Amino acid sequence: MERTVYTVHGITKQNLVDFDKYLRSRGQNFADDIDNWLSDRDKEGISDSIKTGVGIYHYIVNEEDERALSKELTH
Repeated sequence: MERTVYTVHGITKQNLVDFDKYLRSRGQNFADDIDNWLSDRDKEGISDSIKTGVGIYHYIVNEEDERALSKELTH
């Protein structure tokens, strides 16, 4: 499973601050739910065990880096 959600046009700096707060609250709850679900099933001695996990991240696109990279790719 892979899911990416992003803005097309961007949000205000204040919206970014609010989004960060939202992610920290809701993301932590989601991570806790996943951790609890996995912990209930993560048992020593299972013969066919598979190690697995989930990563959650928030990124901010740096427009200057994006432009610099595109210049490098055109040469």
